[in-house]
Amino acid sequence: MSKFGGRNRHHIGAVTYQRLLAALDLDRATAPASRVLLGITATPFRTDGQSLHQFFDTVAYRKEIADLIPLGYLAPIRGLRVYSPVALPDPTQTDFDEADLALAVDTPGRNTLIVETWQKHAADRHTVVFAVNVAHARHLAEAFQTAGIAADWIAGSLPLTERRRRLQAFHDRQIQVLVNCTILTEGWDEPAVNCLVMARPTMSPGLYIQMVGRGLRPHPGKTDCLVLDVTDRQHSLSTCTLDLIAQPDPAQKPRKRRADAPPIRADHEPADIAGRVDLIPLPWDLLGTSPFVWHPDVDGPWLEAGPNIRIQCRPLGSELFEVWLFDHRQRTRLSDQPLPFAYAQGLAEDWVRAQKWTGYAAKDAAWRSRRVSPKQQAILDRLHIPYDPATLTQEAASRLIRDATDHQPATAKQRRWLAAHQIPIPEGLTRQEASTLISAHGARDAPADAASSSAPSSP
Repeated sequence: MSKFGGRNRHHIGAVTYQRLLAALDLDRATAPASRVLLGITATPFRTDGQSLHQFFDTVAYRKEIADLIPLGYLAPIRGLRVYSPVALPDPTQTDFDEADLALAVDTPGRNTLIVETWQKHAADRHTVVFAVNVAHARHLAEAFQTAGIAADWIAGSLPLTERRRRLQAFHDRQIQVLVNCTILTEGWDEPAVNCLVMARPTMSPGLYIQMVGRGLRPHPGKTDCLVLDVTDRQHSLSTCTLDLIAQPDPAQKPRKRRADAPPIRADHEPADIAGRVDLIPLPWDLLGTSPFVWHPDVDGPWLEAGPNIRIQCRPLGSELFEVWLFDHRQRTRLSDQPLPFAYAQGLAEDWVRAQKWTGYAAKDAAWRSRRVSPKQQAILDRLHIPYDPATLTQEAASRLIRDATDHQPATAKQRRWLAAHQIPIPEGLTRQEASTLISAHGARDAPADAASSSAPSSP
């Protein structure tokens, strides 16, 4: 809950929104303390680089893309990085200048590369392409048409009736590839889309997430959304790419390269990089096909490995992970060195199999569909959580208990451990926040409820 907010809150800094809030006597500086408004958005970023923290007191609730995919609310993502020989222009403070960017990327060679890559990897998919400007959209559509593909383009410059006609044709599958310039970025819903081509480089996490979101709606027969992420040669700042948005931060600003890292220049790139296609390692690709239930978590996905035991894959940067075992007594690292996610996940699942405790983690475990147990009912009653004993399953009850426990105040053991290690204890510290603090300080001897406070009750 926020004291100050509004619908689509990533627009809140706009002059028009500020005027509206002032007219409604909701200006942050003068609004009555009794007024509480809720701001809701799927993209908690602003393209002008302003932090939303200057407009909101707190973030009441958030769910990430990586959280919603395993739960079935969004389609799984499969990413391929397509390398282009184009050198991007220097960006402004918040993003690339549109005219300079279009001049750099709207070339016959790059457009042909995009079409050829799509033909090889996505020829059977219902596709939306994101372009820089109208001319770029038109040229990309022409490149697809030249290759014999049913394609068209759409932009705000077209008459409304023509835009509607082309969107209907795309919906009816008369058009397989629709290239757009900004018009399909936000507020457009076509769940059947299962391929996106990111042909428009951007520095804005918000814009990038909005574009990716156009392909994440679930749809009958849709198994995933393939993102062809066109990566051009970069200068001193990185563009947003699919593997950089797994855990977006509302206060995040455009990502800068480390101060000690040299700028990437075109003459430093391998000569044969153009046209190369690499798989983008996204954890939820592998989690979605796992026979085990992996739980999303701010500290990395984890699975239940036994009675009050969990295994967690903790990220080190964007590609490497450590595997940690949490039990009653201690925190133990199972991996000798950081591993790519596929190996980290395999190590965790193999450990569970070796202990013959797959019943705790397996998706098809019988206990998940059983009626809530008396022990779980007692815990739910103690936590004052409403439920229907006639319909609640043990799996759903376990999730309710875990979520409620994570948001309870930090335990006495957690506080004693933090105090003993001279770690400041913030006011209102929760169990989950305490667990994160303890883990961040390398707790090998942490108390059981400190290291594994988010572990669910056993089945």
